Amino acid sequence: MQGTRVQPCAALRPMLGLLLGVVWPILVGAAGGRPSLGADAAKGCLKRYGCGAAGAIGTVAASWIPEVSGDDERLFTHFLVKDQPVILRGAKFARPSVDVWTPDLFDTSMPEDWKLHAFLSRNKYISYHVPVTGSTSSRPYGFTPPVGYAAMPWAEARSLADDLHSQCRTAEPSEIGCRQDYCRIKEYCSAYFFADGQRFQELMRRSAPFGDAYDAWDWPWLERVREVAEWSGPAYGVGTAVVIGQKNSTMTPHFDSHGNMVLQIYGSKEVTLWPPEDTSGLYPFPSNHPATRQAMLNPESYPSHGQGERFPRYATTRPQRGVLHAGDVLFLPMAWWHMMRSTTHLGVSVSFWHDSKRPGPYSAPPPSLRGAGDRQVARLTALVWIRIEELVKEAVGDSALDRAMVALARMEMPKGMSGFPQALEKVKGFLLWLFEDDAVRAGKFVEAMVDGRFGVDHDKSVHIWYFGEDGATAISATGERWNDKGMVTEL
Repeated sequence: MQGTRVQPCAALRPMLGLLLGVVWPILVGAAGGRPSLGADAAKGCLKRYGCGAAGAIGTVAASWIPEVSGDDERLFTHFLVKDQPVILRGAKFARPSVDVWTPDLFDTSMPEDWKLHAFLSRNKYISYHVPVTGSTSSRPYGFTPPVGYAAMPWAEARSLADDLHSQCRTAEPSEIGCRQDYCRIKEYCSAYFFADGQRFQELMRRSAPFGDAYDAWDWPWLERVREVAEWSGPAYGVGTAVVIGQKNSTMTPHFDSHGNMVLQIYGSKEVTLWPPEDTSGLYPFPSNHPATRQAMLNPESYPSHGQGERFPRYATTRPQRGVLHAGDVLFLPMAWWHMMRSTTHLGVSVSFWHDSKRPGPYSAPPPSLRGAGDRQVARLTALVWIRIEELVKEAVGDSALDRAMVALARMEMPKGMSGFPQALEKVKGFLLWLFEDDAVRAGKFVEAMVDGRFGVDHDKSVHIWYFGEDGATAISATGERWNDKGMVTEL
């Protein structure tokens, strides 16, 4: 989550490795419409860090996400127990809706006054942010939103997406920096729609073609998944969302605090995952930044635009990739990083988010974490980092977190920050508990936590997805240049 190309621009050259190493193997091995995983798949791959060679994501080698048939019991005996992702081919859970919930059905059966949320981007990348208010100078970290938001009925959403898609026929939808002949009549270039929670349930109630199929899903199967995965119930009390993506629209890498079952209903979607152990290498934005839980780097353009120098740990990450086709299900445990690209125009998927009884990013540190080895601590990196940032914010205030974290890593006493000594003691106590009084290990942990994430230009990372060939600007749909502080027109 491709038409005739315009003359390739310089910014696309680093992506040739992705084309040759990732896309070509999929096409060659796609007998039956899906990628081949080779010998590992034949043996029933159960590896946490993926199976076989799947080319590269940018310049970093990737492997394949494990996959099994939809009725394979190893979903329950291995993957759910170990909190390990897997693709279920031809799963029966949502079969009554597969290839039935299509854009054409939406045309005839969607209530006219029922609205979708729309993310509108100036290129193929879609990122979210926590809403901010006030003047630009008062926003956290000087944040300027990279995408626009709107709410619109299906007829308007489809018209918009179809129009944007038709503009893509002479150019890829904005590979990094390429704006030639693409979407020149719009101030945005791709759209991504979703309806979650109450909106999804409202659609199931109000439209019989949707609701009747939904009622016929294999709900006992999901209950069994919930029990084995130790899910306590649907997130936010509902936990469902329908997602509809313009072809090539790509949700940027992020992690969730809930377990998820991603059901591909119509079309196909490319998925890239990273394990929670790679959180340090994906450099998540600070927990109080509007782009929290998202990566500060772009794996597809890494190491260009200075990313190799700013984010060196990314080179050691272990991405996994796969393709979901209609009828497939992805089990996505909480805290696993994911990037998704729609490879079908107006492809449809449904997500089921669930709260978990297992420790997650916003859980209290479990007693078993004390004295844990590096591997176990790495799996809970998000939890530990968020906990430390919360301790610091409690002492110095939200607005001082960035400066306080830099001082903490340098072991300096910042001027004019009265709460810092309290923050220092809180963090010291937690880390010595975590590492059983190993001060050296604690110090290195804090340094890694701060490096590249605090005391930097965060807005540059917010807009790294939208940079042009020169690394600082991109051409807008109307031919205007966006600088790295640019902002999509509010809609």
